[in-house]
Amino acid sequence: MTFRSKLNMIMSEKDLTIQDLSDMLNVSRVSISHWRNGKRTPSTGNLKRMSSLWGISVDSLLDDDQDLKSFLTTETAQREVAV
Repeated sequence: MTFRSKLNMIMSEKDLTIQDLSDMLNVSRVSISHWRNGKRTPSTGNLKRMSSLWGISVDSLLDDDQDLKSFLTTETAQREVAV
């Protein structure tokens, strides 16, 4: 799974808009759009911020061999239990 696929999946799962993520990371909406479309990759600093925000490693975000579905499924289940 590519970074852009992971980013889109996380944003969808967390109900984040481009504006939301832009505000969280203090980057332009255009940058977020480029990341989501695979035109560019975030800087190391932004990858670290995303990693910290979502509690996953930078390696998990970048490694095409790693799948985030189990992470998202677990987090969704935890959120549903908390509600």
